Parts: sequence; C-alpha cells; structure tokens
Amino acid sequence: LPNDYFEKAYNILDPSVTLTKKAKLGGSTSLLVGKDLVALNEWLIQGRGGNQFPVGSPPVNLEITIESNDFIFSGFRIIGDTAPKQYVSFLNRKVPLLSGAKSLTEIGLCEAEILSIESNSLTLTFIAEETQIKLKNIEVFVFSKEAFGYSEKVNKLEQSISQKTVTKVM
Repeated sequence: LPNDYFEKAYNILDPSVTLTKKAKLGGSTSLLVGKDLVALNEWLIQGRGGNQFPVGSPPVNLEITIESNDFIFSGFRIIGDTAPKQYVSFLNRKVPLLSGAKSLTEIGLCEAEILSIESNSLTLTFIAEETQIKLKNIEVFVFSKEAFGYSEKVNKLEQSISQKTVTKVM
C-alpha cells in the first residue's frame, strides 16, 4: 500500500465524516449488535485496557455495515495486546495481527476487494489459536465512492465481463 493510503481515506469515527452513527455492528458479539463503532470502542475501553476475545472456537465475528451509499470500505486499523497465532479474517484473506503490547495492525483493501463488498457490509473474524486477543480499538476507514471512481470502475468491470462472455459464445 502507498504510505499515504490511510491519509486519503476517512476514519468513520471522525465526527466530520458524519458516518459515526451510520456504521452499525452485528455478528457473534451480541452485546454490540445494532450499536455503532463509538459503542464498540467504548466497550473495548471499559474492559480495563481492552476486552478479551476468547481463544479457539468459535471465532468472534464482527459485522460492520455502513448505512450510506456514498462511501465504501477501504481498510481498518486494529490496536490491541496481541500475540503470535492471532488473526483477523475477512473476504478471502487471513491476516496475522502484529504481536506485542498496544500493537497496531493496518490493513488496506485492494481495489478488487473494495469492488467485491456487497451492500456495504464487511465481516471481520477474529481468531485466537493460543492466547486471547485483547483488543483496545478498531478503526474503520472508507473512501467516498466519487473520489474512488466507483461507478467508472464497476462499469469497466461489467464491460470486461460482458466482452469475455461474448467472446466465449462466438
């Protein structure tokens, strides 16, 4: 990713973005279903330095939905006290969390991943194989669809698919 990738994106928790209350949560963390990212991070803080996500099965799923058609997911930052064999999984990727106290793992989405996310909903699955994941903060980043060129990229992708279909038929 470019060095300025996250600087070009909007942090949903930034009040100037006006998405703070439009990002809703769901998944296996029933305490957070229907709440927003502010509630998630308050819950993490209330855990006296981070809340524990349990080891092993079942993994913890956190579904984030943006209730706005003007923005698309671009990435996220996960901050916590993490250890080896701890991962976050999403779409078709499994990313190891960086180990250490107050470690920061930044994950940017590639163009194909951004275009593949349907209905502005993304599920993060936290997996801990040996020790508990102690999360302190989760930041979600978005691009405006206009700045990303979303419509143009989708149209180009659709044209490419239709051309391949016509070529196979002939």
